[in-house]
Amino acid sequence: MKKIAILLFFAAMHFVVYAQPKSKPGISVCTILNGICNMDLTDPIASIELDSVFNISYGIPGVSKDVLYKGTQCYGTKNKTDVCVDGFASLNYNVYFPKSVNGSKIDYTECGFPAIIMFHGGGYDECSDKENPGIVYVCRELAKRGFVVFNVEYRRGVLVDSRRPLEVSDKFRYISAQQILAIYTACQDVRGAIRSIIYRQRTNNNGANFKIDENNLFTGGISAGSMAAMNAAYAERQGQVDSGWSNASVALGDIDQQYYIGDTSINFIPSLKGVLDMWGAIQMNISLKRNPADFFNGNNGNPALIAFQGSADDIFPSDTASVYFSPDSSRSKKINYNSESDCLVKRRAFRIDSVDHTPDAYAIGAEGIYKALKQKNIPVEIYMDCTMEHGMDTCLAGDRSCVFNSDFGTGYKDQNDVYSYIAARTATFFFTVLNGKANKLSTSRFVECRNYRRICGLEDNNACAYSPPEQTQYTCKDFLIAR
Repeated sequence: MKKIAILLFFAAMHFVVYAQPKSKPGISVCTILNGICNMDLTDPIASIELDSVFNISYGIPGVSKDVLYKGTQCYGTKNKTDVCVDGFASLNYNVYFPKSVNGSKIDYTECGFPAIIMFHGGGYDECSDKENPGIVYVCRELAKRGFVVFNVEYRRGVLVDSRRPLEVSDKFRYISAQQILAIYTACQDVRGAIRSIIYRQRTNNNGANFKIDENNLFTGGISAGSMAAMNAAYAERQGQVDSGWSNASVALGDIDQQYYIGDTSINFIPSLKGVLDMWGAIQMNISLKRNPADFFNGNNGNPALIAFQGSADDIFPSDTASVYFSPDSSRSKKINYNSESDCLVKRRAFRIDSVDHTPDAYAIGAEGIYKALKQKNIPVEIYMDCTMEHGMDTCLAGDRSCVFNSDFGTGYKDQNDVYSYIAARTATFFFTVLNGKANKLSTSRFVECRNYRRICGLEDNNACAYSPPEQTQYTCKDFLIAR
């Protein structure tokens, strides 16, 4: 019945289109957006067709620096030494946008779709990129639900310290100086990409026939990409970034740089209406451990957030955790994870706190962010999977021995089905935010529970193992005991 209703809705629009003057052919974006609250976005908009454009540059050649560490072998040739290269090659993005509905071309003349600016995962490793099938699938699924979606590349290059601070029984690894620098440059690029996308819209230089509503932007990502996107959305001031990342600006300059076609005069904060977090985290100063919500004090924006994470995540905390920076390893390792000199804006070496056994920063994942944003009355919706680790399980077709646990209570056994569910819940939440109703949602936390909520109809039609409306006390421990 739902699909029939959607087809009838677009059939009516189809009639309106052909009743219009020839100077305005096709279905207007305005018409689609005006009717989108009558659509159930569990599935893509009926008969929608996408178009795309690839590798649009957003950087300025010869300005940014990028590091390629010794031993990196992603594309054939193995690096024999650490090298510093022009970061321009990594500064580009792909775009997916609605082209037609039911065969009728979408007219972008008067209105633009809201945009979602996405960043891939991969731990900031040189071998990760925006062509990862997961991020591509999510971007396309979001675009099928009424968004222009950008899949952005950023600078990468990291050395990972495999040691763990076992003395404090912590399950997370040390964070190396090289990781801090990689995260910081990625955060610079995320901000530069958002500004550049706004700039291209303002100058009508998108590289294709689409239009975005620059006043209604969303951002998000997977894992490392999510961390960088949330940094752009919630760390509005230089001090917020430096306090969590060992003052990396002393080595790489301010977080907002002139490396991009969208310069620092463009303020994107008022345009950001929401964030999609897929198993990411926010890192902050250790002093905020008692009340992480204070991190958001003084911000002008603080957009709404929808988050997905597994409670068994061993990369980022699903709730909260202390963070330990790598101690000096120069005597026992060929690489000193406590210091880095390559590819810095300022020439002196970057060194991090070398005192072991003491926490250096604090990180909050989906549960921790949920609590903090709820305390600030910021709209937030989270989904917790009680058996999922960092990222979804990978089960190959025909492998009956593989157990797919990362389904967020949906019962799905395939990554793409879960990504479609994530896209559906995100689209529903984002349009609810745009309609000013997100703070009225009666249930905002889903633990191993499928959410069937319909767009702009705020009834809670779910099949949770607990009773609405909120149940913030229901935890993964409860789920595992019940199971």
